[in-house]
Amino acid sequence: HETLGSTYQGLGLLRKAGPHYARSLELRRTALGENDPDTLLSMVNLANTLRAEQKFDEATAMSLTAWEGLKRARGENHRDTLIALALRAQIEQERGRLAEAEALFRDVARLGEAIPADDDQAPMWYSSLGQLLQVKGDLAGAEPHVKRGVERALAAFGEDHPTTHMCMSALSQWHMARREFPQAEE
Repeated sequence: HETLGSTYQGLGLLRKAGPHYARSLELRRTALGENDPDTLLSMVNLANTLRAEQKFDEATAMSLTAWEGLKRARGENHRDTLIALALRAQIEQERGRLAEAEALFRDVARLGEAIPADDDQAPMWYSSLGQLLQVKGDLAGAEPHVKRGVERALAAFGEDHPTTHMCMSALSQWHMARREFPQAEE
């Protein structure tokens, strides 16, 4: 079920992924226990589908439980723990709680420095923080984060990787917000 859920998620069909993630979570709870890291990752995946369905209360509760469990099981700066924390930040942002989202994204970016350079999630965390600051109107504050995302992505993956493209897009949007159109096109 986890594989089907992740396949649907990869296709952008989160609503179809949800039932598979729910069944996977059920199976993992039974086989591995509530606090097993794989069970907790299933929780993160299901919480993400709940977020996509705008079931924010459920998504928040589940992502918080998963984050707390992963922090205990794997440590606060483990990739899986940071994915759960980034999801919490994303949920808060989508709820319009920008101050809470910013604090969480800042924690993710700070802790993400310990993540290996070739991890495809880490550059996105910087870009997400930069984009949030841009939404808040803090273009000066956004700059180092969107640029850090691009730097990490380029160093790890080069120019032709999807993560690099996403980070470059965030940088381009930042330039456009500053009305720096020639730089946005680069």
